[in-house]
Amino acid sequence: MEFKDLYLKRRTCRSYKPIEVEEDKLTYILDAGMHAPVSRGSYNDYLLYSLKGEKFERIISIIKNVRGMDVSYNSKNVILLFSKNNSEVLANQDAGSIIENMCLAASDLDLGSTFSYSVARLIAASKECLEILNVPTDYKILSGMFVGYIDCPNMTNVDHVIKVIK
Repeated sequence: MEFKDLYLKRRTCRSYKPIEVEEDKLTYILDAGMHAPVSRGSYNDYLLYSLKGEKFERIISIIKNVRGMDVSYNSKNVILLFSKNNSEVLANQDAGSIIENMCLAASDLDLGSTFSYSVARLIAASKECLEILNVPTDYKILSGMFVGYIDCPNMTNVDHVIKVIK
């Protein structure tokens, strides 16, 4: 696929079929995240956590009870990004790069994706969620990404107007 075709295909999905993504496709997506450019080459400061199955359902249930809605858009997979980077500004910039690489990889596989800061914020505020995940305590959750099989009509050919000031 040409790169232009890929970035034109990349859209946020807000409705998924309730089907788990196969392990080989998740590996492809995670690999894209691990190869994203990060500040100061600090690749060892980041941890990607792919969640599905029983743990996923428990986390989503806890969040749903707090938020009053299902933030997963019916997805059965979430990838969470953690950092032990001391610079929050750089870590957040790196998160954008890492997550977007994974979203592009999902699009390359004809999967939908949703960059979700709210899932990270809700997990960070829940001691129960953090205990379920059992992530090393020196890591802080930055963001998340839902991924899955698209169940969204009208995700293509969105008109965008961008003004460039010269």
